[in-house]
Amino acid sequence: MKFKMLVFILSTLIMISGSVFAIFGPPPPTPNQTQNQTQNQTQNQTSSMGLQCGNLTTIVDRITCRINLPSENELNYIPEECRTLAGLDLANCLNVYNATEPCFSSSDDGQRIACARAAIGLQVATIQQQISACSGNQTCINDTREKVFELVKFRFYNLEEKAQEIFRTYPSTESLVANFIVGMEQKKIDFNNAQTIDEKKLIVNETITTWAQFVDQVKTQVGAK
Repeated sequence: MKFKMLVFILSTLIMISGSVFAIFGPPPPTPNQTQNQTQNQTQNQTSSMGLQCGNLTTIVDRITCRINLPSENELNYIPEECRTLAGLDLANCLNVYNATEPCFSSSDDGQRIACARAAIGLQVATIQQQISACSGNQTCINDTREKVFELVKFRFYNLEEKAQEIFRTYPSTESLVANFIVGMEQKKIDFNNAQTIDEKKLIVNETITTWAQFVDQVKTQVGAK
């Protein structure tokens, strides 16, 4: 029931100030030692793949590098959520980005979301219909839930993309945009680490507030120029 409620809430939050959430997220939390080892492995893989931005030390530096790239894909930027992964997990994480990256070729939020739904595998018109199509099969329901969470994270990512579009129009907002994207990356981490649907709903609501605050800050900064 709570999962269905989250789906309903997310469906009513598609448009926020003319945009939708952009979403991806990091892997489940791991012990510090294991996480450090995995990060080292990922950095080595990043270096061998010739990727840009990934060799920078701080997330702010990496994000600033990222938003200045002419284009973003697995060939020039390791997504923050993938940085703690290695091997097959890293490949799967990049595959999600690769599958949904073409969706940003459209400037229309609705088309971006529809594209991402198809890329993620949510083909049925509504989430409720897709759950019903599972006919009570728990594996199918769990798979649908994970796909819904991926779509939520795509919406977080879409906000990041819209922030980058602001930066391209107003280069003076670089620091403001970079800090906003860093915050969105943290929201993805929080969303993935959230243990309950209520916690995930809270993060979605916090994201709405963060986006509204960012828009106000941009208006103030750009208006002051």
